[in-house]
Amino acid sequence: MEYCKYHPLVPATYNCDHCDIQNCDHCINEGNNQQSKRCFICGNEVESLGARYNAEPFWRRLQESFHYPLNTGTITLIISMACLAVVVSFLPFAIIWHLMLIGAFMKYCFTCLEKTAKGLFIAPDITAAYDGGFIIALQLIAMVAIISGATIGIHLWLGIGMATLFGGIVMCCIPAILINFALTENILDAINPLKIIYLISAIGLPYGLLLGLMMVMMGSVSVISQLLGDNLSFLNIVLQFSAFNYYIIVAFHIMGYMIFQYQGQLGFIAQEDNKKRKHTRSDIDRLLVKIEIHVKEGEYDEAISLFHDAIKKYPDDKNIYNKYFDFVIAIKDKELIEEYASFYFKFLNQSHSEDLITRSYKRILQAHPKYMPNTAEDRLMLAKECKQSGDSRTTVKLLNGINKTFPDFAGLGVVYELMADALRDIPKMADKADQFEALSKRFIELKRKKTMVKKRGKRIPPKELDNKSVIETIKDNAKKNDDGLSYDGGIDFN
Repeated sequence: MEYCKYHPLVPATYNCDHCDIQNCDHCINEGNNQQSKRCFICGNEVESLGARYNAEPFWRRLQESFHYPLNTGTITLIISMACLAVVVSFLPFAIIWHLMLIGAFMKYCFTCLEKTAKGLFIAPDITAAYDGGFIIALQLIAMVAIISGATIGIHLWLGIGMATLFGGIVMCCIPAILINFALTENILDAINPLKIIYLISAIGLPYGLLLGLMMVMMGSVSVISQLLGDNLSFLNIVLQFSAFNYYIIVAFHIMGYMIFQYQGQLGFIAQEDNKKRKHTRSDIDRLLVKIEIHVKEGEYDEAISLFHDAIKKYPDDKNIYNKYFDFVIAIKDKELIEEYASFYFKFLNQSHSEDLITRSYKRILQAHPKYMPNTAEDRLMLAKECKQSGDSRTTVKLLNGINKTFPDFAGLGVVYELMADALRDIPKMADKADQFEALSKRFIELKRKKTMVKKRGKRIPPKELDNKSVIETIKDNAKKNDDGLSYDGGIDFN
């Protein structure tokens, strides 16, 4: 069994000859119409391996096989055929009516086999029994006639012992004959000894298990007959015919499943369907799979380029941003982390995903312990989120020294106020908190006054309203008032 290169526990369903790799359904590019399956790496068309790698052995799903005919339509067909078989026995030309019933029922059974072989494990609609049944009945009669003629010929030429042996071999080959007939729809191919031997050898030991199971099912019909007794009432006969019909459908379903399971050896290709119809993936989904494959191939530059293209094409898709962030953290590229983190935080903030900001920041620190946002706005935003989540120490770390790194940041008053709130949550930092609170109040108040005060009939020039000027004014006032406060905006603690 071959497995998908990128999902080692998933059986492969496609092969790329150019790349010499096997992929599962998830890892191929099916396009918008699912008609052309291509490799995400080279872009060439891939070859279907069918679903033979997905199929579990038939003996492990016997319960599902016996449940196969248990639906309203099929049960109705089983009972109706049994009732009609009894009724037509009393009509003129009964043999013709029986042939028509047998043909219709066998047409339905072969439809079950055909659908199962293609991976559809739901019993077909009973309308499948209406068309072409008489022809199948004649073909089956022709096969029986040929086999009977061969048996009689062997009896005449070689004796009863060899004829009995031949008859036993034929009985063992009946499943193979029916499977060959279903695959080729040709009588001669169905009874061709070479093709029968090839099919049995291709399936191997499980063929013997199938044969034994079919014998058990037919034997159970005899048991049911004995339990019902010799009373040949209408109800008893219908029950016996119904049990026989039920087991026949189960047997044909199992034979179809064997074609599905051994399709590689039998030269048959099928895709598993079951009740799950494949849906067409969106362009975004296929793009993310392509990125995933390039990442697993170690082609990081190509993956980064695809991520950038994806963000440009789908600027509001949260999944793409999150996938890219996961990728950046996984490869621990510090430059890429610093480049993308700010962009990612802004997206989270704008998309109302603030709950992810603190968690993402801490994931960054695990991959890049010395990371610090490169803008005052980002540091303040992160600090607010950390404070809201109860992490005051990280809040202080983000705000510490921000006025030195970004002396012109207009939000320093907010920074000092938030620093004061965070310091109050840290043991033995109450005095520092008071200083930052006083600094915040003076900073905001002085800046407000400076914007209102006129100097010689004019407003103060903008250069005198910058943060540096405000802080210097506060320092000068502190020296004059000798209040003992430190206004450097920084704090050092472990």
